Amino acid sequence: MLEIAYRYRIPIVINSKSTLFLRDPWISLINKLAEEKLVLMQVSISLRDDGLAKLLEPGAPPSTGRLEAIDKLYEQGIPVVLRLQPLIPGLMDEHYRVLREALYTVKGVIIESLRLPWSILVKLYDLLGSRISVVFDPSIWTKYTMEARDLYTPIKEWKLRVYSRIKEETDRAGIPLTTCKDYPLTIMTDCCLFWVTGNKEYGVRETIRERKYGLKTSHAVVIGKELIDKYPNPIRKILRLHSNKLDKILMSGTDPLGEA
Repeated sequence: MLEIAYRYRIPIVINSKSTLFLRDPWISLINKLAEEKLVLMQVSISLRDDGLAKLLEPGAPPSTGRLEAIDKLYEQGIPVVLRLQPLIPGLMDEHYRVLREALYTVKGVIIESLRLPWSILVKLYDLLGSRISVVFDPSIWTKYTMEARDLYTPIKEWKLRVYSRIKEETDRAGIPLTTCKDYPLTIMTDCCLFWVTGNKEYGVRETIRERKYGLKTSHAVVIGKELIDKYPNPIRKILRLHSNKLDKILMSGTDPLGEA
């Protein structure tokens, strides 16, 4: 896929918890793509403590290794952003530790809160409670959407408080912060932050930001309904499916993100 992206100059986002991308042949191709402003690396880390991280992500490399991977990408001039996710009530000190260590080697930060069925949430906190002093507080959790039968996420007040705290840090570092499928909405249509590569010739899917609130920037072309038919059939099908889902959400009167 990287070879195809390089050959046809297709902008690409690589989002990974792995560190495999530091090895050849991948890193050589990533460097070539970066020279042409065709790639953005996103490295996902949630917890700083390797032991805790292993409890939640037993198959992933340790957080230490992922933070080192961010440093190596930075040293090679490859644009990288931190995906600080999932954010979990009771573990914010761990999240802030990750943020502080990566803050000056990334070009931006993307955050997203945990979403899980109720029964899994209870088991998760039982597991964490066996290692650290974390207690499950039902009052912090709410349904992700009105239609979600058993999918819960932290309440908006908690999310806004955490967002404000993280934004203080990213503002101090002079880098952008955005949310991914989460509250609060940000003004950047390109919530993947691909624009930090310096590339301005790419498109992004339309989201609730544009469809309902009209939030737009000049960072990218927003692929709305009027542009879908211009794409090849396999891509057109995916874009139309996404657009129809937006229609369904907004026609139902529900809004998983709430007011901006």
